[in-house]
Amino acid sequence: MSKTQTAIASFSLKPVVTRQYPRVAEMDAAIEAAFRVPKRERMQAERNPLKEGTLLKGTRATRLLDQEVSPVDADAALAVLPYRPPVRPRLPLAGEDESISLTLTRGLQTGKDRWAQVWLASVHIPSTTEQHQVVIKLLQEAFFPYSEDDDDDSLESLYRSLRTSAGISRNEGWAFAQLRPLQGLLLPHSYGFYHFQLPCGQSVIGHAMEYVEGTTLERDYQGMIDGSFYSAERQVGIHASIVQLAFSVYCLHLCGVHHGDMSPQKSAASTWEAALLRVPRLCSGDPDLQHHVWKWGLRGLVGLF
Repeated sequence: MSKTQTAIASFSLKPVVTRQYPRVAEMDAAIEAAFRVPKRERMQAERNPLKEGTLLKGTRATRLLDQEVSPVDADAALAVLPYRPPVRPRLPLAGEDESISLTLTRGLQTGKDRWAQVWLASVHIPSTTEQHQVVIKLLQEAFFPYSEDDDDDSLESLYRSLRTSAGISRNEGWAFAQLRPLQGLLLPHSYGFYHFQLPCGQSVIGHAMEYVEGTTLERDYQGMIDGSFYSAERQVGIHASIVQLAFSVYCLHLCGVHHGDMSPQKSAASTWEAALLRVPRLCSGDPDLQHHVWKWGLRGLVGLF
């Protein structure tokens, strides 16, 4: 046997040593633990649910929202609307206030597999004895959507597990700041983001917003069943609302924020014949902007007049 053959034979007979990579093992363990935590926290939250009359005291979340925004020409954007809405008054909640105290009065969106627990609440304003209503959107991760199937390793399940209340708040805060000139017009007034301690012991981030009364356009489904949806009078009103809706969404686009999820369930008609829209998914309209809001949770009411 030649030297070359001997070397090859010796090499081929060497045992294959399988190397262990602690980093990979640590990552696997972390992922497994991450899927166990939501189940434990959900059970804790279900044993101590939020309810009407619960008093919540929050401290302002400032560092989450330290983000730059781009200048916008709100007047030019609003000029595309068939009808420019009136400005709704803002509650006397000082932007520099470091705390907020409110009492939950009615659940608007609650339960598991929700990105937010949304409540109507009565806010306590130190400078006045009056009680004012606001919407408080609590990002309680224990009730975030996640797969209870231990074998579910789909990309969608992984995507859901990576979403955090801090990330959602950061992007939602940017979107509201970017659209600040439209607050009270096409957007609800934002009264800030706060850290809350819930009765179950969990810490959450909450977004306090203006409450705008409205009736969801999902009622049109019932009208399709009983036939009232197809009346001539109803069609005129629906056509006007859809046109206003389209131009209002376009107005948001002109201000650098794109809507990403339209449906009748997220639209409503207000008491003053305004169309309202919930915006749960937004993305930045300019690829050069530093902050991008790709399908993160801005769940507010957007007035489409």
